[in-house]
Amino acid sequence: MTAPARVVVVMGVAGAGKSTLGAALSASLGWVFIEGDDFHSEANRAKMRAGMPLTDEDRWGWLDALNGACAAALSDGRSIVVACSALRAAYRRRLVRGFEDCARLVHLVVGEQEAARRVAGRSHFMPASLVPSQFAALESPSADERTLIVEGTLPVREVEALVRAWPGLP
Repeated sequence: MTAPARVVVVMGVAGAGKSTLGAALSASLGWVFIEGDDFHSEANRAKMRAGMPLTDEDRWGWLDALNGACAAALSDGRSIVVACSALRAAYRRRLVRGFEDCARLVHLVVGEQEAARRVAGRSHFMPASLVPSQFAALESPSADERTLIVEGTLPVREVEALVRAWPGLP
């Protein structure tokens, strides 16, 4: 019997390690990986490149596009790992709308200095100057049976093992 399709959302501020963990986890599980940054509109990218934080209105279409990509994969019976900041509770609800029961959340937690250091060291449309706005927007979820909170400075393989040990995941 095949296990039901699942969604694991790897969330956190910019520089938390979402993409790194998401790619590693999807590879080890054999699941689809969806990089949330790939779904930003060019207008959103330009705004961030200019050093302006996104508003809720900027994010709704982005979250709807991600939700649609997840829903399409799930309808095909494919499980997914999504890397998405999902900073506010409203964003998380919108991201998993329609498949809440099969969604799990991994919140990677890092300090502001570490996040800024990581963002400054990469080539990306979001500059390190926006890291404080990420922390200002963050509504940290509480740990429960669907939410795992993990220190984002742990080695990727260690975090991956914690996620894979979750009941209901392979």
